[in-house]
Amino acid sequence: MNKRMLVVEDEENVRESVAALLEVEGHEVLTANNGAEALAVLRNGPPVELIFLDLMMPQMDGWAFRARQLNQPQYRDIPVVVLSGAHEIEREVASLEPSAVLRKPVGIQELLDVINEALQQKPN
Repeated sequence: MNKRMLVVEDEENVRESVAALLEVEGHEVLTANNGAEALAVLRNGPPVELIFLDLMMPQMDGWAFRARQLNQPQYRDIPVVVLSGAHEIEREVASLEPSAVLRKPVGIQELLDVINEALQQKPN
C-alpha cells in the first residue's frame, strides 16, 4: 500500500524524521516548510493521498493552509493528520476536520497506525 504523502512542517529535523520514516515504510514523500509551499506542491506536484500538517509555521500556518485546502474541491478530500506539540490540541483543531491529531514527538507505531486509519477513511 505505497502512497504519496506530503509533510508540512517548518522544523527541519521533525520534517526530515517523519519523511524518512514514511520512506522506509515504502511511501513516496513530498515536503513543504509552510502552508504556502504546501499549496504550491498540491497545485504543481503529483497528487498526494495524505497530508501531515504542523500548525505553527511562518508565512502561512496550518490553520490558513487547511482553510484554503477545504475550500478547493480538488484538494478538499485529502486526509490531514495534524502534528502538534501542544497538549489537549484535539478540541482546538476540531474545526480543521483532521483525520487524526498526533502530538510531537510522534512514536513510530502511532504514526503507522494513523496512516492506515486515515487512508481507510478517505473517500474514493
